[in-house]
Amino acid sequence: MAVNSPLDVKLEDLEGLELEYEEIDVDGEELGRFVLRTFAVLLVLAGSAVLVFTVYRRGRGSWTEVLGFCSVQIIWQVLAWYAKHVDANWVHSLTECPTVDCDYRRKIYLFIENLFHGIAVYSGIALVGRLEGLVGAVLWMLGIMSAAAPLLYAVIMLLLDLTLSTEKRAEHITLIGVAIARTVWFNLIPAGLLLCWFMGQCLNGFMRLRSSSSRETASRLIAALLILFHIIHFTEIIIYVVAKNSSLDAQIELSSPIAWLLDVGHLIAALAIPWAWFLGLMLPKPDSNSDPTEMNLKLAKQNKNRNIIKYKLENRYMHPIPRKEKTNVETPPTTPMKFKPEITSSPSVTSQETSGTVLYNTDANLDKKSKRSSYVEAVSSGSLHLDPVSAAPTKSKSADPLWLPAKSLQV
Repeated sequence: MAVNSPLDVKLEDLEGLELEYEEIDVDGEELGRFVLRTFAVLLVLAGSAVLVFTVYRRGRGSWTEVLGFCSVQIIWQVLAWYAKHVDANWVHSLTECPTVDCDYRRKIYLFIENLFHGIAVYSGIALVGRLEGLVGAVLWMLGIMSAAAPLLYAVIMLLLDLTLSTEKRAEHITLIGVAIARTVWFNLIPAGLLLCWFMGQCLNGFMRLRSSSSRETASRLIAALLILFHIIHFTEIIIYVVAKNSSLDAQIELSSPIAWLLDVGHLIAALAIPWAWFLGLMLPKPDSNSDPTEMNLKLAKQNKNRNIIKYKLENRYMHPIPRKEKTNVETPPTTPMKFKPEITSSPSVTSQETSGTVLYNTDANLDKKSKRSSYVEAVSSGSLHLDPVSAAPTKSKSADPLWLPAKSLQV
């Protein structure tokens, strides 16, 4: 009697197995995750278009900056969606690689996905600081970190894929180490930065998410959702490590929660950027008048219309080109007291004595003028005898200027 081969299966051995129903359940669950991830991708696409259009219409902020942040999120979400669901279920260009060229293409694709994953995570932190009003060296450091940290991790993972063999790369120790390194690089460090920012806001009097500035409100909403995103990924990696150190049955049971947590995390990321950003800009501001930034923006908008120089058209039909009207420069009115040499030779003395008064041409003034003229004529003709001591005239009633030497009169 021949020995039974591994392919010899009896009907009694198949009793109790419901492979068909289990396969249907797995397909339904995979379809549900695919729908959820597709919905997240559509949310990012629609929200990015709405946010860019809103910022462009409002005229506050740079719409190109908004487009840059949203583009990073779109690229990361689409790459992860294709590798996790589309290729794994229908295309099989990355999961099944019979040739060396296909394997290299898969590794390069994973390198690009890891790169944009890191850029999306760290650019979210830079966006929170940018909307909060962070400027200077700290913002530049966040921008450099958003490019350097993901690039470093992606290069390390690419070198690891190129140097390790397929069997060594698929071992549990290697998979756990790579998962922990990705969690530390893409979740622990960003979450720590966000928590430090949150603690700083609490020390500065942070009491609520809504602020008088729409940008600050959007920053706080984005930070809250990003912290939730990292918490979900922390939970996922904990379950993943526990599953890898458990039996095969436990791994099969825990594979479904791990996959659902991954897809829910991508949905939270899609809600954070750009929808939380858009919601923060659209929420009504309770006390916008007290915000200095909003006040400066309103004043700048008003002054932009007020400071327009309006020219008058001279002979509109003959000269259509506007010309500036030539007007003389306005000067203060002339003083009512004018300097007269026959009255006084020192305008400073007269102005001090008569400041704030106006002289009118009355009969009393004419009488004083005639008496003084008679006095001067009598002195000049020699008919009036003067004492030599009192010959020098006074300062305010001298006919000669004060800077000339005094003359002695002889009778």
